[in-house]
Amino acid sequence: MLTIRGFRLLTKLLETNGSVYLKDLSEEFDVSTRMIKYDLDDVKGWLSEQGIEVFSKSNKGIWIDCEEERRLAIIRSLSEIERNDVYLNQEARVGKMIMYMLVNTEHITASSFSERLDVSRNTSLNDIKQVDELLKPWGIELEKKHRVGYKLVGEELSLRLLFEHLIHADLTNSEVYKIMSRVTCRDSFGEGLLLFSDVLPLYEVVEKHMAELFFATPKQVLHESDVLRILFRLTISITRMNARFTMNNYRILNEVEHSNLTVQLMEKVYQHMQYPLFEEEYRYVLGERDSNLNQIDIVKVTKEIIQYVSEIQGVHFHKDPKLYNNLFAHLSLRFHKGEINFTEINPFTKELKREHSILFSSIQKACQMYLVPQKISVPDSFISLIVLHFIVSFEKRFNQKGKIRTLYVCSTGRGVARLIKNRVEREIYDIDIVKNCSIMEVDEICVKEEVDLIISVFPIETDIPIVIVDPLPSKRDIETIKNKVKELLRYKNFQFNNLLESTEEKISNQDTEFVSQEIILKGFEINQEIQIAFADEIEGSKKQALMLHISLMVHRYYFDKQYDNYSISSNHSRGKEDIKRILEILDVHELQVNEAEIFAILQYFK
Repeated sequence: MLTIRGFRLLTKLLETNGSVYLKDLSEEFDVSTRMIKYDLDDVKGWLSEQGIEVFSKSNKGIWIDCEEERRLAIIRSLSEIERNDVYLNQEARVGKMIMYMLVNTEHITASSFSERLDVSRNTSLNDIKQVDELLKPWGIELEKKHRVGYKLVGEELSLRLLFEHLIHADLTNSEVYKIMSRVTCRDSFGEGLLLFSDVLPLYEVVEKHMAELFFATPKQVLHESDVLRILFRLTISITRMNARFTMNNYRILNEVEHSNLTVQLMEKVYQHMQYPLFEEEYRYVLGERDSNLNQIDIVKVTKEIIQYVSEIQGVHFHKDPKLYNNLFAHLSLRFHKGEINFTEINPFTKELKREHSILFSSIQKACQMYLVPQKISVPDSFISLIVLHFIVSFEKRFNQKGKIRTLYVCSTGRGVARLIKNRVEREIYDIDIVKNCSIMEVDEICVKEEVDLIISVFPIETDIPIVIVDPLPSKRDIETIKNKVKELLRYKNFQFNNLLESTEEKISNQDTEFVSQEIILKGFEINQEIQIAFADEIEGSKKQALMLHISLMVHRYYFDKQYDNYSISSNHSRGKEDIKRILEILDVHELQVNEAEIFAILQYFK
């Protein structure tokens, strides 16, 4: 069986006309290349059973080779493959459990979950604990009755928003494209959406009617987010009505007042399902707020969210006027015409929750405090868009280039202070001396410039970290400052949960020349040692080529562009001792390259 990720890799290979590269897959699925290789092995095994072979080459990537008709047939059967040949991880099982409860009226037992998901009863009971955790932010409770089962209890809007969130969570860009193609009649209905099996037939009814409307009125122009919202919300509406749940009241919609594409679609779908068209269902599908609610004071809410996050994070976000203006504009647009209760597709949501969990949690709590009491939903997709505003603010105003803001306190003139500033900043990249001043101005400037560190020729009593140096900083002083800067950077990165840290090494423009020299020197030294160690194994005609290859290898290492391991065969005639010797030489020069790079070097040997 395939894992969830393996199934998505299979889908990727089937839907890609050309080839894909291991590194690109690693970045897309946010896992190591090693994990991708394991999943690809499973995919190769599964495709082999279907009589399809997977090919790979270092310079061409990975691709499958089969007849187009066969490939399309497998793509059309993906929903069946997902049900029968995919092993669900806990996250996927929890989502299926919630979906199962959302489409049913009665309580559901742990045994029913086990049978439905093809897992043991103990596994289902463990998964149910995770269901509880997932429901908390939505204000929904899991009702548990002994020997009866489990049921979701909460406001109907909250239940539907969770339903919508679960659909969006697994929606890929490829599926969005296929939906839009089918709706606008640019593609057939052959390839269905990978939805929960109980929901899929209802969704197909909605999509079919929408495509017919677009065909009949080709001038209709809707943004893809509006199309998806209408499709999914209308599907959820009839699914919940099937389970005998509706929105607040049963007032029939006045068709004269609401003559538009959405009403026409709802009329067709509800007529197909033999349901009346309620006004509250129409409001839900459009995302309209209750007109009786008090108007939101967006100015106040914007300030409250920023102030709360500032206090929790310990960052002066409230002092950034651009953050206020951008967030105010974002919320104003979001609440325009009262459209407040819907979830949107945000491809960054999962990444932001994982990489900036502390900031995400702070903003989530702020939204729950200041927006939820006004009956405004705050799904993860909504919160993640606000997180992006805070990250931009942090990057541009509070953590420019990740440097430590430093005050230099001395008794010398500006010329000498500037000379010292240039020397310190040249030798310590992560420091930014924002000001120099006399001992009398320290307290005022520390507050005004939001200083992280003080370098002073005088002993000063302060709560801010301080390094005492000679009037002309010595090498020892520079080393002390450097260590203090590293310590402060580690603290900042921990405090803000690596808010803006990249996994790749940052190389400044000032260091470019040094790095270039380092690459050339290391390449030369490694080449010399390898050619000496294997003098009898390298032909004279290949020595120059090997030297060039090793120089390029060092360059690839520095810029994280090493050869692709997946497409390199390890069945080489050279012994393990030769490989071990090459690794020892590279280790001396602090180069940890992968197996593909080692085997590439061995190609130059006899």
